[in-house]
Amino acid sequence: MSDVQYPSVKNLKCPECGADEFRILGTKGSLGAALSVGMLGAVGNMAMSSASKKDFELKPVKYQCMKCKKKFEALPLVAADDELLSEPCVVEITRLSSFVGMAVSQQVYLNGVKVGNLKNGATLTFNTYTKENTVFVTDQYGVAFKGDYKFTAVPGGKEEIKFNRKFL
Repeated sequence: MSDVQYPSVKNLKCPECGADEFRILGTKGSLGAALSVGMLGAVGNMAMSSASKKDFELKPVKYQCMKCKKKFEALPLVAADDELLSEPCVVEITRLSSFVGMAVSQQVYLNGVKVGNLKNGATLTFNTYTKENTVFVTDQYGVAFKGDYKFTAVPGGKEEIKFNRKFL
């Protein structure tokens, strides 16, 4: 259908047991970064937030299998032709305003690829070209907030997501 490759996590499997249900932990090295920079306090948080401005970033995502509990890292898969939409679906994620963490940007991932940063009270808009999608959000260090948002995109449609440390 297309020469362009789009990311997908639809067929991602645990390398240990083959299960397909995971908990997203964050990006590679995120916990160590959170612990080391966290020692610096608010100034460290703001410095890490400004360092995380790069959009459309691809690096391994850390998962934990819900069946065997093993942790593993994986890059997104390439979506098969039958996973692609005939036209893109618009995704709009809004981070509800909150006093907690208001000075730091959070990172938004679609199917394992960072698509942008989300400031307090702001909305991020991007397109998806795959039918089955997973969105997750991390703090400025790359540690994923609990839970993720899964949806089936509709060609030419729009998916609106509300987020404030959890999906609403």
